[in-house]
Amino acid sequence: MLSPELNHKILKLAPKHTVKDIAPDSFESLKAASTAGLVVYSGGSENTIYGDPRVNWAFRAWHDELHLKLNAPFTLEGETLVGLEQARLIGGDTLGLVMASEVVGQVEYFQKHGSFPVDQVAFLDNYLKGKV
Repeated sequence: MLSPELNHKILKLAPKHTVKDIAPDSFESLKAASTAGLVVYSGGSENTIYGDPRVNWAFRAWHDELHLKLNAPFTLEGETLVGLEQARLIGGDTLGLVMASEVVGQVEYFQKHGSFPVDQVAFLDNYLKGKV
C-alpha cells in the first residue's frame, strides 16, 4: 500500500467526479462526456494499491482530467505523458510506482492480455519484479 500522505495528495488533486459502473473508455468518449462532469469506472478497485477505493477513483478522475488538459489520447504515448505529469505533480520517489501501477504498466498489461489487472497490489509487485 502507498502512504497516507500520498493518498491525501491524490484526494486533493482530484477534480469533482462521479463513480459509476460504466464510464468513458476512449479518449473521444472522455472528451464528449467531460462537459457533463467526469465519470470514472467503479470496478477494479477492490485490491487497490491505495488501500481505499475512493483514492483509486480520485486518481482515475485526476488522470482523466490530465488527459483532457494535455490532449493526450489513450495510447501508450498519451498514457506516458499523463503519467509523467502526475508523477511530477506528486513529487518525491513516486515516479516508478505511478508509471508501473497506474499508467504504463497497466497499458502494457492490457495490450498483452486484453484486460486490465484486477488485483493492483499483486500486479505492482509482479511488475516491479519483472514478472508481468
